[in-house]
Order: sequence, then structure tokens, then C-alpha cells
Amino acid sequence: MSSKQLLRLAGALAVVLVLWGAVALASRNSDGGSEQGRILPEIDTAAVDSIVLSGPGDTVFLVRAGKGRAEWQVNGKAADAKVVADLLGALKESRSSAELVARNPASHARFRITEDSAKHMRVVQGGRTNVTLLAGKQSSEWDGIYLRRAGEPAVYVVRGGLAPALTRSSEDWRDHTIARITPDSVAAIEVRRG
Repeated sequence: MSSKQLLRLAGALAVVLVLWGAVALASRNSDGGSEQGRILPEIDTAAVDSIVLSGPGDTVFLVRAGKGRAEWQVNGKAADAKVVADLLGALKESRSSAELVARNPASHARFRITEDSAKHMRVVQGGRTNVTLLAGKQSSEWDGIYLRRAGEPAVYVVRGGLAPALTRSSEDWRDHTIARITPDSVAAIEVRRG
């Protein structure tokens, strides 16, 4: 082979690599961009009335209550405001962080996202169900969870705050504060042991 032929071959290879990269990038962006927002609709977290999380062996009823509906209750008891705020924030964040991982219903068992194995999450807004999701196992990186909409085959992995929120037990949602004391009112602290 002459040096001219090697240069032509190298140039052709470079063009093929650039085209392959462009096609791969375009297909990833078109799949991700069109499918990312489909798992969660627009949720006005200030208007959410209740969230029901039910799964094998545990059910959590989060209901907005209290003065001006600013407080939350879980299964009839006071809910931890920070934990609920984390869930509501994760619902907003998850609209843009969903990634399609499967479309075939045969894969649902592998992600533990079948009707009988998944945790069901129903978000009620304005007295109507906004969305019902099925949550499966956590992703291999542990920062995500597999989700799908009820009645739809597509499975998404959602990374961020939704994974820890959906794996909490009903006890983890409760406010475990025993007493609230204003720090400025404390003159001394005395600790006695048995």
C-alpha cells in the first residue's frame, strides 16, 4: 500500500467514526428527550391532597391536613415535614431525570415491577388521581428506582430523591419529635445516668 492509499483509508475511517458518533448521539438524545417526561405528568406539589404508597406488607396514607393544609399526616399521625418535603421535591425533580430502560412487559418481573410485587404510588391532586406509578427495585447504582405507570409497559429508571422516598416504611414517615424547646430558653442541661 502506498502512503496516499493509507491517508485515504485513514480519512475514510475518521469520517465513518464521526458519522457513527453523530448518529449515536442523535439517537440517544431523541430517545431520552421524547421519553424522559412521560413517566410523570406535571404535578403542582402545592395542590397535592394525598399520596398513597401501598405495597406488599405496608401501606402509607399521606394526607394534607392542619391549618391552611400546611401540615401532613401519615396513617392518622403527624408526619415528618422534611421527609414529606423531600418526596414532593423528588416528584418535581423526577420529571426530568427519568430514563427509559425497557418496553417489554416480560421484563417487569426482573425489575420487580409487576402488579403484585411493586409498591404502588397514587398521587391525588384536587380530589382526582393525577398519576399512579408502580415502583420496583432500586437500580444497581442505588441512587435510582425502576418505575412504570399503571397499565403501561414502559419501565423507566429514575435517579434522585424518589428512590429513598419510595423505600421508606410507614414508621419512617412519622414525626418522632418528643419535645420542641426554644434554644434561647435553655439555661442549663443536666444529664443523669442510672
